[in-house]
Amino acid sequence: MLSRYFISTLFIIVTGITNTYSQSNYITGSVITNQGDTLRGYINNRGWDVSPKSIEFKKERNAREQIFSVDDIVGFEINSVRYVAVEVDIEISPYLIDKMDTIAVFSTTRAKVFLKQLVAGTKSLYKYAEKNDHPFFYISNNGQFELLKHKRYFRYQLVTTHGYSAKKVILENKAYLAQVVRYLNDCMEVNRYLQYTRYDQKSLLQLFELYYKCHNTEKVVILNKSDNYKFEMGPVLYMARPTLSFSGANFAGNYPVRSSFSTSPLLSIGFSGDFVFKNANRKFTLGNELIYNSLKSTGYYSVFVTNDDYDKYTTQVDISIIRLNTIFRLSKSVGQVDVSVLAGLLANFLIDQKSIKRPNNATPTITTKRVDLFSSSVNTGIISGVGLGFKRYRLDARYELGLAMNGPSELRDLGTTGQINSLALVLSYKW
Repeated sequence: MLSRYFISTLFIIVTGITNTYSQSNYITGSVITNQGDTLRGYINNRGWDVSPKSIEFKKERNAREQIFSVDDIVGFEINSVRYVAVEVDIEISPYLIDKMDTIAVFSTTRAKVFLKQLVAGTKSLYKYAEKNDHPFFYISNNGQFELLKHKRYFRYQLVTTHGYSAKKVILENKAYLAQVVRYLNDCMEVNRYLQYTRYDQKSLLQLFELYYKCHNTEKVVILNKSDNYKFEMGPVLYMARPTLSFSGANFAGNYPVRSSFSTSPLLSIGFSGDFVFKNANRKFTLGNELIYNSLKSTGYYSVFVTNDDYDKYTTQVDISIIRLNTIFRLSKSVGQVDVSVLAGLLANFLIDQKSIKRPNNATPTITTKRVDLFSSSVNTGIISGVGLGFKRYRLDARYELGLAMNGPSELRDLGTTGQINSLALVLSYKW
């Protein structure tokens, strides 16, 4: 009864939160039309780690939404952040190491996109991102947007260690450094820090902050100081095939150890929250998952003296658990897919158990005894696995190794401990 009630409650909570985020994500914003009019209302805030192709706008909360693309508007503003629709150059050379070419020359194309303003002042900085791991940055000169050019490429280098061989070396064309010097040429302090400036949002913003310290009388707004980390959350669907086993002295009276327990697959729902730290095309994630599990298992063993003289034992176990998983994940982008390896710790918090031992002798007499197989309320363990991510979805294949959980006094005195291991598939969605 408790299990059904808990699952129903958790499902209602997760469903409610999902609906809140998916349907009620409109916040105050404004749109500037191609005719120069400003429309004030509500914009669906989707976070936009990747630059949007279009936005959803409502004049009133209950009004019908309008879709605006880069061709329909001049720009929009949300959360005090401005996006402008402009035609710009985009570098199209391969960026990932396994697809990189050997050409140092830039290859660009023209496209109309939404640029996100990072610095608002006499000297401004903008950002466009087609993928989370490959942003482009722009400066504005008299209304003209100039791409800060950066390209990674490789060359083969001859190595003479243990004979002759060719080593693949990653190089960079850092034309953006000269562009920044020309753009911020009235602050000599900028030149001193160029050698430390990388082609990423945090590093470039530090350079612009330094520039405006040289001109402290000018008004400037530094927006979104870092996109190197973010927080994500969402629902989790947990599918597992657990195994329940006991260890200790193997003799007839120690029924959990002598029993062979069979378990059914689990299907549970939960919730997760992750901190994502980005570095080039790699992501480091530290997250937690909260999942409810209800494990049911039945163990059998028989003691035979003769064919007509035997004892047959059945042990039924029904355990309700709140599981807290703490997981560290390393991901790498391969095209549109994130491939990851993960490791972590688990903690099973026992909230209810129903364990019944039924000895059934050769005679029709049946006796029943209620026992607590687990006296410890927490079972810890370790997690390892691999995962695939696509857009906001992720699928993990995991092995979860539970550590020993002590039994009650009658079993603990015999040195008996229990263990719950699982092979699991975990599907998650991030808002």
